[in-house]
Amino acid sequence: MAYDQNGQPIPRSAVTTEVGSEIIAQVALAWSIKHNKALTVPDCIEVQRDDKGKPLRTNKKGQPSTDKFALYTAILDVNGKPKPIMGGDSPFSDSKILTQNTARLSNRAFVRDVMAFGLKFPSGATGMTWIDGEGINMLALKRQWQIPKNVKIYNDKRFPEAGTQPTNPYAAFNRLKQRSSWNHKSDKWNPADIWVMTDAGIQGLRRLNRVDRLLAMINTWFIMQYKKKNIFPISLKAPRKSGPGFDVVNTNEYVQRLVLGGTRNPTVQVMNQNQDMRINFSVETVELPKGVTAEQARRNPATIRGATVKGSVKNMMLKYHVNNNLLELEPGQEGVPRYAAAKMGKIGYQSTVKSIDATNRSGVKKLRNIQSHYLKEDPDFRNRNSYSWFMATSSPTKKAVDPDSLPQLTDYVRDIWEALVTSGEGGERPDVPNAKISDAQSMWSKARALEMALAIGGITNESIKRRVIENLYNVAASIQASTGLTAQEQSLAAATGDNSSGGRNIEFTSAPYIKVY
Repeated sequence: MAYDQNGQPIPRSAVTTEVGSEIIAQVALAWSIKHNKALTVPDCIEVQRDDKGKPLRTNKKGQPSTDKFALYTAILDVNGKPKPIMGGDSPFSDSKILTQNTARLSNRAFVRDVMAFGLKFPSGATGMTWIDGEGINMLALKRQWQIPKNVKIYNDKRFPEAGTQPTNPYAAFNRLKQRSSWNHKSDKWNPADIWVMTDAGIQGLRRLNRVDRLLAMINTWFIMQYKKKNIFPISLKAPRKSGPGFDVVNTNEYVQRLVLGGTRNPTVQVMNQNQDMRINFSVETVELPKGVTAEQARRNPATIRGATVKGSVKNMMLKYHVNNNLLELEPGQEGVPRYAAAKMGKIGYQSTVKSIDATNRSGVKKLRNIQSHYLKEDPDFRNRNSYSWFMATSSPTKKAVDPDSLPQLTDYVRDIWEALVTSGEGGERPDVPNAKISDAQSMWSKARALEMALAIGGITNESIKRRVIENLYNVAASIQASTGLTAQEQSLAAATGDNSSGGRNIEFTSAPYIKVY
C-alpha cells in the first residue's frame, strides 16, 4: 500500500493513466541518461530462471510452460502481479526521479502497481507496452537535446497550482497571475508534465522567484535556461508504434502555422450521425530565421519567413463535444491517420465564445439573422436567460428541454445548417430528425454544435477564418492566449464590408516547452 503526504493510504486505483504514464516516463528518462539506452520491460522485472540460469517460459498465469511460443514473464507475486526489481540497480530507485508526493517509489507495493500499468498497451499501440514506448521516446529525447547527466527529473504534481515556493517553476507566473485578471490555470502557461533541471537551473529559479516579474521577462528567462540546457519543460503524450515525435513550442526556434483545406474534409464539418462539430485544419512547423521570435512570426502568420520542417505537417481538428461543452484538440481527422493517440488540449465554451466575439463576428451576424426570426415568433426562444448568440446553452440542463419543442428546434437546426452549406462549409445537407437525433434533447444538442459551426464557418474571408481558428488552437494547445485581428487583417475584413472585427490583444504567451508524442 502506498501512502500520501498526510499518511493516508492511497487506493490501488490511484495509479491512473496520468500517474502511471508520467512516472514511467520519468523512470525511462533517468534510465536513458544513466545507461544511454532505452528502458525495456526486462530492465524492470526479475526474470524467473531455471537451475542453469536460463529464463523459464511461462504461460499467461505465470506457470512454467513448455510451449516454445510462450513469452518470458516476470516472477509473479501471490496476487499475480509482476515483481519489479528493487534496490540500487532498479530503474525505480534512481536519485534523479522526483515523483509527486503521493507516489513513493520506495514503496514496493506502489511500484508493483506502476509496473502493472507499464505492462499495458497505450491506446492505439497494441503490442507495445507503456514501458517500451516511453523507453524509446525518452532515449530519443535525451539524445536529440543532449540532456546532461547532472539533472533532476521533477513531476509537475510536486508544484501546487497556486504555489510560489522558491524552486517552483510556476511561481513567477503564479505571482503575476495574482496581479492580473487572467482566469487561465498555470498549465496553459506551461503544460509540462515533467521538468528536467540542473542544479544551475534550480538555483536560477530561486533568483527569478525573489521578486515580481513581467511575463515577457519570465518567458525570456526560461528560453535562456532551455538554450543553456539547464531547464527542459516536457509535455507528454501517449507513445505510438511508429516512433517518437517532437514539437518545440515558444523557444524562438520554430513556429506553428495553420493551413486550411489540406484534406478532403471541409474546414467546418457537421454530420448527421452525431451531435458534434469539427474544425479541420493542418499545422506545419516553420524554422524561424535568426533574430525572428515566435511572437513576431505569429503577428502575421501568412508571411512567416523560414523553411517548413520536413515531415512536420499534421492534420488536426478542434472537436466540439456537446456533452462536456468544450472544444478538444485531437490529432487527426475523419479518414486521415492520427499522428498521436491522446487529446492535445482543450478550451471551454465560454473562452471559445469570448475569442470569436473579440476576433470576428461576421459568422455570428449570419447566425443572429436566423435567430431573429425565431425570436419574433417566440420571445421565449432565448429561454429568458441568454444574451449571447450561443443560445442553446441557456437551458439549465439538457433534461430541461421541452419535449414539445422538437419541431421548432428541428427547423432551427435546418436553417443554420443550410446557411452553413451556403457559406461553403458543413460537409453535407442536413437530414434531421434521424435515428441518432430523434428527440428534443438531442436536437437541442445539435443546435449548440450548429451555432458554433456557423459562427466560425460563416466567415467567408479565409484569412480571417484562419485567424479565428488559430486563436482557438493556440489556447487549446497552450501556445498563446490571444484574440482579435491585426490592423492589416482588420483592413482586409473592412474591404469586404465586414466591420465586426476586434483589434489584436495578446493576453499572455505560453512559456517554452517540448511536446513528446
